[in-house]
Amino acid sequence: MNLEKILTSYLLEKGPLSSHKIIQMLETKLNKQPDYVRVSLHRFLKSNKKIHVSHVTIKHNEHFLYVDEQTVNFAKLLIKKSACLPVGRLLKELSTSGFLFSTELLKILGHPLGPSKGHKSAKSYLLELEKDQIIEVKNANRPNEYICFSKKLNGYFGINVDAEKLETRRQLLTFQEVIISDFLERWKKMNILAWNFNKQNHISQELEKTFKIGDCYVDAFGICYVSGIAKETTTKKKPSYIVINSLIYRNITQLDIDGFENALKIIKYKHKGNVIPVLIYGNPLPKDVFIDAKKSGMILISATILFGNQLRTMLSIIKNIKNSNIGDLNRVLDKFVRDSNNIKAYLFNVAIAMLLTEMGYKDVRMNRIYQSNAGKKRECDIVIKDELKHYLIVFELKAYTTSRIKLGATEDEKNSVKKFFLSTTKAVSDCEGKQMSIVPVFISMSGFEDDAIEYMDKFESKKASKFMEGLNITFPRKIHYDKNELLKAAASSGKHKWFKKMINQFF
Repeated sequence: MNLEKILTSYLLEKGPLSSHKIIQMLETKLNKQPDYVRVSLHRFLKSNKKIHVSHVTIKHNEHFLYVDEQTVNFAKLLIKKSACLPVGRLLKELSTSGFLFSTELLKILGHPLGPSKGHKSAKSYLLELEKDQIIEVKNANRPNEYICFSKKLNGYFGINVDAEKLETRRQLLTFQEVIISDFLERWKKMNILAWNFNKQNHISQELEKTFKIGDCYVDAFGICYVSGIAKETTTKKKPSYIVINSLIYRNITQLDIDGFENALKIIKYKHKGNVIPVLIYGNPLPKDVFIDAKKSGMILISATILFGNQLRTMLSIIKNIKNSNIGDLNRVLDKFVRDSNNIKAYLFNVAIAMLLTEMGYKDVRMNRIYQSNAGKKRECDIVIKDELKHYLIVFELKAYTTSRIKLGATEDEKNSVKKFFLSTTKAVSDCEGKQMSIVPVFISMSGFEDDAIEYMDKFESKKASKFMEGLNITFPRKIHYDKNELLKAAASSGKHKWFKKMINQFF
């Protein structure tokens, strides 16, 4: 019997098929018992290279068989037939979004990050899809790791992932984190959450360093001792977990609800206790999705509590900083900047980025992560890179006005000049290489302590002044600015009155 000919002909006619259906077909064609067919098929597939056996499995660890040119058909089959299963959810969302950062795909899967008894890990799903050449993992094991369809499938799904799309999505996810932070602060002040027991994940973290609940990834969590939520015991209350996921920048679908529900089942089982799920959303939920989420016990909270109808305007500004309407930013600031220090700081960074873009800089990026050769990771608020002139300007921005920035005893002391000028610039230099000139610029609305100013002036005279004089730019012309100096520099040309008005009004 020519198994290769029989199988190839059948697969070309029917498309990718499960091993179960293949065995049923062979039983009929060969008139043999199931055990004989299984053994014969197993031996054949071990040596045959033309017919693929999928690494991806669905129910009961069942594999699929398909020929080489049917990889696209196999991906379509997984999306269509397995929409309620993790791998189907993942591929369906990928076909819509184009790419997914690791934090996004972990929530869609709703499975443990690593090995976990009784549950398939998220890494296993990715490895199987990668081996079947359905997806590719980019920037593996880095904070900006993401997945997209493989080259084999990319043409079919018509998706191109470029640097601008990646940067825009990362900014939207960063803004989403700011909104979560604001809610956490509010709930602590309302005594809903205990002050010392809440955590939040960030896209700038490596996955190995993220916190997990029941081995599952969530955006944030806290614990609650409030009567009626916490469990009553003879001596004291046993707290309940409040688990928080958020999706601000796109519509929430049933896929997101299913992924969250799956993670909640695992968390509840492993912790043997009550879990209160909270889902923070941006766009209004479709009626069927809203009803299903409510029935599953989720608390649904709209981010419009913070931004009202201006939420979409803010998202639009983030999506296209370079061409955003300055008036829109002012309206958002005018209504909401006083409501949250987290949002205030983020919008200050957005305003500086828009100012720099208006001044003519072509490559303005926010929230970049750099790692030094010693392994220290540093986040830079804004980076301007000029490949032709071989320079990179790194901005540290502080919007708060309550205390002046100190020098710092060491290069690791938080919110200090030394941390930025020593540790951060070292990390940037190690990543960019010696061919790039690094110019650090610190902007603080509250100003600096005297010894910090003295330190930066010495740094400028030794390392930065001659280089900055050679740049054909109007801003920055020095390496530290307080509020008054920033206003003077920004308004020197008379073109940026909006920025001066905004800083005077809100900061």
